[in-house]
Amino acid sequence: MTRLHPKVIPVDPIWQAFRLDPRDPQHAALRASDADRALVSSVLADAYADGRLDAQEYDERESANLAARTLGDLPPLLSDLVTSTGRTPAVAPPRTHAQLRREATREQIRDVVGVAVASSSVFFVCLIVWIFTGDGFSDFWPKWALIPTVLATMPTIAGSKAMIDSKTKRLERRQAQMLEGPTSGSDS
Repeated sequence: MTRLHPKVIPVDPIWQAFRLDPRDPQHAALRASDADRALVSSVLADAYADGRLDAQEYDERESANLAARTLGDLPPLLSDLVTSTGRTPAVAPPRTHAQLRREATREQIRDVVGVAVASSSVFFVCLIVWIFTGDGFSDFWPKWALIPTVLATMPTIAGSKAMIDSKTKRLERRQAQMLEGPTSGSDS
């Protein structure tokens, strides 16, 4: 599958996901919402799945999370699992032309294989019928199914370089659009 977005390296996105930052002393006494607890549950589940929490730690923290009444109750549950800096997520550098060309080449190989498999399936069905009907092996009639197979595959193979060039340009355009970000007219 083609990646449409630049790779985001998470630094501390959990704190940005809260409506009000639970680390802020001004917000600590405010009631925690179900959405706030769901965010914490998500981080705890990821940490458990990664092996950073064992089952007992996960159960204890999840119980404390579900019992949390205020936003101030939440940061201690995550303090050793996420960073507490106020930095925004870092964006990985754009992919080079060579990387995009390799991705386009992989796409083209998948396309060629797909066409070859789809067009040759008719030939193989005919071949199996020919083998099991015991047609005396005198007339190899499945050859007539092989001709369209070859004819269908040839343009895909012959046009591979042009298709790779086209796909590379498409990937470069998508990357450029993603790096430009949202248009200025979308903010109201």
